[in-house]
Parts: sequence; structure tokens; C-alpha cells
Amino acid sequence: MVPMFNLKRSALFAVPTIAVLVLSGCGGTKYYSDRNYEYYHAKLEKPLQLPASRYQSEFIDAMPVPQAASSFVAPKGHFVTPQPPGMNQQFKPRVSISQANNQRWLVVNDTPSDVWPNLVDYASQHGGGVKATLPQQGTIETNNFVIAVRQGSDTSATDVFCLKNNTTKESCIRGLNSYLSEQSGSNATDVDSAD
Repeated sequence: MVPMFNLKRSALFAVPTIAVLVLSGCGGTKYYSDRNYEYYHAKLEKPLQLPASRYQSEFIDAMPVPQAASSFVAPKGHFVTPQPPGMNQQFKPRVSISQANNQRWLVVNDTPSDVWPNLVDYASQHGGGVKATLPQQGTIETNNFVIAVRQGSDTSATDVFCLKNNTTKESCIRGLNSYLSEQSGSNATDVDSAD
């Protein structure tokens, strides 16, 4: 028979040992290190040059990488992942007027590239002469107003501003609302408050 004292001493030794072993896996350093920083700040090196006397068949790429059409440009700041389109997108009217802080703009349920030609048409018909179209900046300058196009809060929506001296030009907003609604064959809605 084993004396009681030896069992207590064994139990007192075993419990902390097991606890240390179990809890040691719960903290500490990560098993996999995050190497994003290394990739982001890596420098491009010259391709590896193999001797001309090598046998071509022995040195083929196991996983060849195709040549890129353009060089990679690292993004400035942080990349923001675009949100997926909303589930109720088909129920939204194509054109609606939104307002916040005494400013009004149109929300068009279409991408900026799809809305752009209609905005150029409207500006040439109602703007008193188009001075400049700057698609990269999303602006159309006319003699009477400036139309500014921005990506909407939804990936398939476009915010359209009509400004004169950096304030909303109401007649232009109403005219654009009617024009874009006629182009799509939908009924426009008046105001969605963003306050």
C-alpha cells in the first residue's frame, strides 16, 4: 500500500505541472508570424541568373507566373475593401434626391461610368456651354454650374452634385433629377435625408 503522504505530494506536483502545460499553449507568441510588413516593404531584386550550360529541362518553373500587363503600384494609405451590393438593390428608385447640412445631391442607382455620358449630355444641353469635362476628377464644368460625380455609399450608386460657387444649385438638381429619370424611364423620388 502507498502511504497517503506520497499521494498528496504527487498530486500537488502533478496538478501545477499539468496546468502549466495546458496554459502554455494559450498565450505567448504566435505560431505563424505576420509577414505583411515584409512583403509590403520588399525591394525588387534582379532575376536569378543560371549558367548558360545548364540543362533547360532540369530547371523549368514548377509554377510559372505570367507577365503582368502593368507594374504594381502600392496603394497610398490603407486599402478599403468595397462592400457588396445591398440585397434590396432592385427595389431602389434609379434617381433620388438626398440632403444633409443644407446641401442637396442626387443619388443615382448606377455606377459612375454608366451615369457619366448622361451627365455630359445634360451639361451640353442645359449648361450654357461645356468648358471642361474631367472624368478622372469626376467633374464637368459649364458656364452656369459644375457637376461633380462621386462614388456613392453603395458600390453600385453614384452621388451627383450640381454646384455654383460651391453651393447647391437647386434648379440644376431638379433638372438633372427629371432628365436622369426620363433617361431611365423610372419615377424619381424627392428627398432622402442623410442627417
